[in-house]
Amino acid sequence: MTLEKGRRDPSVFLADDLENEPEPEGIVKKYYKMIFEYELHEWMTPEETWPRNRDLRTFLEWFDVDICTMVIDLSRGALEQEPY
Repeated sequence: MTLEKGRRDPSVFLADDLENEPEPEGIVKKYYKMIFEYELHEWMTPEETWPRNRDLRTFLEWFDVDICTMVIDLSRGALEQEPY
């Protein structure tokens, strides 16, 4: 996995409706810890290699975040959910 590949094929996370959280920054603050650990696990499984400081500031330094307000499911199949 390279930075270039990661940028071409980013992870996408669905979150609560923005109507309940009018500021996009609130969505990031609510979920950044879970997303940070998920992404770290995808890149480097041994937790001892993870950065000790995993606060919001570090998260925003490591990752580009885009908030999208609409997702359209074009698939005919049922949605599947993986537990995390």
